[in-house]
Amino acid sequence: VARVGGDEFAVLGVECDGAGATRLQGRVRRALAAAQIEASIGLAQRDPGSGLGAAVREADSAMYQAKRARCSASPEAR
Repeated sequence: VARVGGDEFAVLGVECDGAGATRLQGRVRRALAAAQIEASIGLAQRDPGSGLGAAVREADSAMYQAKRARCSASPEAR
């Protein structure tokens, strides 16, 4: 877990596929809800051959999409 800036944090799931990332975001969302903290979550999976920055930008975009839609999480990571 790393603070990206402001109120944004990143969680890097090493060797975590899309289904694993979806399960992880569910665990994070439930833990935050138990502490009465609201959050919008964006998921992304790094494509082989592309840099980590591309995945971070994709997750950031998905998080803002979830925020605009007023939901807590983006769809499953691809």
